Amino acid sequence: MSIFQITKNSAVAVSAIGFLFATVVSGTASAQPLEGPYVGAQIGFHGVDDGDDVFNIEPDIGGFIYGAYGGYTARLNDYLLLGLEGNFNLGTADIDRDAGINANIGVPIGRNASVFLRGGYQWVNFDLENIAEDILNVELTPAQIDLLDAAEDGDGGFLVGAGVQIGIGPNLSLRTVIDTIEFDTVRATGGVTLHF
Repeated sequence: MSIFQITKNSAVAVSAIGFLFATVVSGTASAQPLEGPYVGAQIGFHGVDDGDDVFNIEPDIGGFIYGAYGGYTARLNDYLLLGLEGNFNLGTADIDRDAGINANIGVPIGRNASVFLRGGYQWVNFDLENIAEDILNVELTPAQIDLLDAAEDGDGGFLVGAGVQIGIGPNLSLRTVIDTIEFDTVRATGGVTLHF
C-alpha cells in the first residue's frame, strides 16, 4: 500500500469525524445564518497522484496543509446560496504551499447549515528537495539543492469539490471539504469560520 493511499484514507477518516462532530455540536447550537462576508482557518491533507502530468514521479507525494480562507456568500432565494472564496495554505513534507480561488453554489439546510459544490483554480508549490530525497533516499548536496531551486516547482489546475458547513453559535461555523485538482489530487480540509 502506498503512502498516498494510507494518507488518503486517513484524510477521509478525519473529514468524516469532523462532519460527525459538527453535526453533534450543531444540535445544541443557536441558529445562525451563513451569509455575508467570512474568514476562516483550516487544516487538512493534500495528496498528489503519481500520474501528475508535470512531475510523473514515484512514490505518490503529499503533505499536511494549514492556512486561511475568506469570501462572501449571498442567499439568492430560499433554496440557493452563491459564493466566492480565496485561500492560502502553507504545507509540510512534499507540499510547500498552495493558493486558489473558487466559486461555490450551496443549498441551505435550515438557518445554520448548508451543503455546497465548488469549482475554481488552485496553484500548488512543491518542495522538490524533500521529494527528491524521498525518492533517492539520500541527503542532497548543496549543488543538487541549488539545481532544484532553479527548477519549476509549482503547478496549477482546475479544482472541484464539495463540502458541508454547520453553524455552532453566534457568528461561528465548522466545515469540512473534499477537493480534487484535475482529478490528480485529493485535498481534504476541515475549518472554523467566522461570519461578519
